[in-house]
Amino acid sequence: MFYFMSLKIYRRTFFQYLISFIFLFLLSISFAFFLLLQNEEQKYSEQSSLAFSECEETLSRCTDAVDRYMNRIYMNPQLLEDFFRFFGNDVESYLTSHLYEANPDSISFSEDIKQLTKETDFLIRSIVFLSESSGNIITYSSTGAASYSFCIPMSEIGVEQDDLSIGYAYKKAITNPEKMQETLGTIIFVIDLPRIFEQSVPSSIKNAVAVNESTVFPIISDDNIFPNDPSLYVSETDFSKSGLLEPMKVTFHASSEHGYMLYTAANMWMLLFENWFAPLITFLTIFFLWTIVFFMILLHLNKDARAFSEILRFIHSAQNGQFKEIHPNGKQDEYHTIATELDEMGRRISEYIEREYVLTRRQQQALLLAMQNQINPHFLYNTLEIIRSRALQNNDIEVANALQSLGSLFREIVKGDLIISIDQELSLTEKYLSFMKFRYHDRFTYDFFVDDEVRKMETVKCWMQPIVENYFKHSFDKTNEFNFLSIEGTMEQEYAVICISHNGFPADPEVLKILNQDFARDDLQIESDSIGLRNICVRLKSLYGNALSMHIENRSPQGFQITVKIPKQLA
Repeated sequence: MFYFMSLKIYRRTFFQYLISFIFLFLLSISFAFFLLLQNEEQKYSEQSSLAFSECEETLSRCTDAVDRYMNRIYMNPQLLEDFFRFFGNDVESYLTSHLYEANPDSISFSEDIKQLTKETDFLIRSIVFLSESSGNIITYSSTGAASYSFCIPMSEIGVEQDDLSIGYAYKKAITNPEKMQETLGTIIFVIDLPRIFEQSVPSSIKNAVAVNESTVFPIISDDNIFPNDPSLYVSETDFSKSGLLEPMKVTFHASSEHGYMLYTAANMWMLLFENWFAPLITFLTIFFLWTIVFFMILLHLNKDARAFSEILRFIHSAQNGQFKEIHPNGKQDEYHTIATELDEMGRRISEYIEREYVLTRRQQQALLLAMQNQINPHFLYNTLEIIRSRALQNNDIEVANALQSLGSLFREIVKGDLIISIDQELSLTEKYLSFMKFRYHDRFTYDFFVDDEVRKMETVKCWMQPIVENYFKHSFDKTNEFNFLSIEGTMEQEYAVICISHNGFPADPEVLKILNQDFARDDLQIESDSIGLRNICVRLKSLYGNALSMHIENRSPQGFQITVKIPKQLA
């Protein structure tokens, strides 16, 4: 893993990478925690806004319920009548008048108003009925149980309308139903504002106070950071001047409808680490990613160091006259290029030394081989000529002509020319076919239909004869009295199309499929010393390139056809 430490140049590079890695790691950690802190701050602001909205919604729901109930009182004569019996009387007077003056089937105000407290989830703590000199009070528990107090002097009622710790005092004027301009008194609905705050403000908010002009009501005060002087709470900006330091986040919401302000504050770092899972996952993720980067750097340095060592090893061995093979790294970089070029240079120098060293011996072997190859064809020609002379002496003209065709065929094949005209290739093939016609007497015939323009084109020597020979080897029907083979050649635009077809046995379709797939390949290679169809295709493509195409298919009712499309221009 730390192979590069053995090389001074890479050891210095490693420490540079390490310092950069530590700096970037700490920078990414700081940035990630900054984003997390921003996210916590945004979440906290949203929670504060939601808590304030819920307080406002609950208060509005209670005041709207009171408004609807007061309208219902004035729209129901019997309920309004019993309301005025309750208003301003003592308990004996109210019960007496309710007993003797009210209709037995009429609605009782004291019972009906319980529906209002139930509708508001018992958030109305008390209802105070104020006349000029005294007042009646209905007090409700959190379950809706009511207690009544009658004719309480004004000095003893003590309803502090601005004391948020008691509740929110919602006042409604009591008017004379006959003279609506005349006010008879006031009814005050005291809504349990502390309970509303308790239900609306979530536990994630650590510090919260409700403030109006005269009171400061601490809803939640874990850190005791809020002052008790209402004059300090003017706005969020002014309050921040009172000494709260970052990372303390302060939010401010003012209720224009209900006359109070809601302040919340929290230490963002404390909130962030209370929710420890997200920072931990963030830290581990960043650490894991940077660890991967670090190990990739180590692998990169190791590969480069090994490539550099391979180059040094090659240079040292070359100084001693040995050109060892270089194994470059897998990356396509400059080291790989240098190593490849040095390896190629060493290979060429070694080949040059070997070629110069054994040149004389190889020349001698070539001369001997050339003499041997020259003797073998002459021996074959002389032998065939002797046999042909004996056939003429015996007046066997047909055998003599067959031997003459065979000898001429051999001479053409072993000539040194590799590129000939298609007309010469047809002539060579015809000599082979005339010999096969002699062999099978009257059971075989052939014919050529090739345009003059096609005949003039150049081609590879001796590719038609192996195809024809393949026909006699695999498809010739010895039981058929009429075996026929034809070679047709026509020009089609920039291609010469040559078709070799016969009426012999058809080929296996699967074999044809495999052959056609091989013919279409661009990387088709010579198969040993075979003269099969694949090798014929390779030989033709060596002259014409991949523009040449070759295709084989069965004919109906029998035989098959080989089609070769030869481009007019050589590759």
